[in-house]
Amino acid sequence: MKRFTIKYWLILFGLFAIGLILTPLEYDSIKFKTFIYPTIWIAMAFLGIKLYRQQNSAIASIFLSIGGIIYLLMTCWFALGFLLCAWTRTLPLYSSRIDSSVTIVCRHYECYGTDSDCELFKEQRLSHHLKWVTKFNENPVDTTVWQKIPLESK
Repeated sequence: MKRFTIKYWLILFGLFAIGLILTPLEYDSIKFKTFIYPTIWIAMAFLGIKLYRQQNSAIASIFLSIGGIIYLLMTCWFALGFLLCAWTRTLPLYSSRIDSSVTIVCRHYECYGTDSDCELFKEQRLSHHLKWVTKFNENPVDTTVWQKIPLESK
């Protein structure tokens, strides 16, 4: 059976890195990470299967089999989370005083019938539908940089 080459690993690592770098992208409410994380997870399964087929020793086969069982259990757990959990976005709370395309929004994570507290995210509009969303960690919000958006304008 053919072994993995250095070129193969470099291409795989490069695609993985590009995918992780682009995870903050969103198209309207569709998150890029919704597609990249399952793709990476499925690629890990193919790598595991390929490695399993290359093993000749019983001990390596046992460890890869245990890893496969753990992988399947985690897949079921993530699939349930994917079906029953989601981030919900509220209206923008703050707008940048310098660039009006940058806002701070509140999001809640709802999962299995529960809801989290408000978490702040910074949204940078790249186009009408495309935006770059990252976690906003400043607490409290600096009002010299950000202006509160009044409720009436929402």
